[in-house]
Parts: sequence; structure tokens; C-alpha cells
Amino acid sequence: MAKLIAKSAELAGQVYELDSPQLTFGRAEDNVLCIPHTSVSSHHGEFRQEGRDYRLVDLGSTNGSKVNDLPVTDRLLRPGDLILLGNALFAYESDTPATPLAAPPPVTAERVELGRNQSGVGRPASFVNLVTISKPAKDRSARLPVLIIVGLVIALAGAGYLAYVTFAG
Repeated sequence: MAKLIAKSAELAGQVYELDSPQLTFGRAEDNVLCIPHTSVSSHHGEFRQEGRDYRLVDLGSTNGSKVNDLPVTDRLLRPGDLILLGNALFAYESDTPATPLAAPPPVTAERVELGRNQSGVGRPASFVNLVTISKPAKDRSARLPVLIIVGLVIALAGAGYLAYVTFAG
């Protein structure tokens, strides 16, 4: 028999047996499986039986559902799956033997020949740079007014100090 085992601290130890062809679940008490967790929506989703396992269907819940850290809206569950309903964590267990994952296809490497340009940088022979970004020219004429103003401020400060020392004493 398939079941959900609560792993979250708030629900720790609770076991939800999946024993009907279709079970609604959520925070509201009118669900077949009432999960009293604040992050679970009132009518969060359904478990639908397919053979000896169940399919998780999210019914547009606010905080969503994840299986093995992947967001899902419709997913056939396998023994050992970790299910996150909102922030409530569950482990899915079933009598169905776990099926091993298929091996990924072998990776074949292709060799890419790099040409050399005038600067000695290697690039594929068919490389074309479509972006023409150039550095903006430095406008040194904008510095002149700033330097004049700074010079005047220093000169006025010096003249003010000299007048203070001369006439205050």
C-alpha cells in the first residue's frame, strides 16, 4: 500500500495512507487527506491511483508542489520520492519496487580546430563577431572647467586665510 510519511517537524511521524483511487488533499477538513500545515493550500491537490502507484496533481495551490526539489503540477510518484507540499515535506513509499533510472546516452566528443588570427588568439574558422562595441573616447575637455573651479576655490581659501591672519592680529 502506498503512503506518505511526514518529515517536517510540525507533522513529524504522521502517516497518510493512500487507499482510494482518488484522494484530495489540503488544509481544509473536507479533503480526504487533511494536512494541517499553514503552507498547504485549502484544496492543494489530488493523488490519483495509476496501477500500484499514485500521481500527484497540484490544483493551482498558492505555494506549489515539488517532487525531489523539482516544481510539478502533474507527476507520477515513485518509491523514495521526496514531496514538498508548500513547506511540508513528505516521503512517498509504495510496495512497487523501485525501477532503476535509464543510463544516459554515451557522450561523443568532437574535435574543433581553432584558427589563429593576427593577434594569435584562437577562434573557430567560421567565427564572426556580430557585436561592434568600442570604448568611448575620453573627453578631456570636460576636465578643464572642473580644474578651474577647484583652483579658484583653493585660491579664495588661501586669500581668506591670508586676510584673516593680516587683519585679525
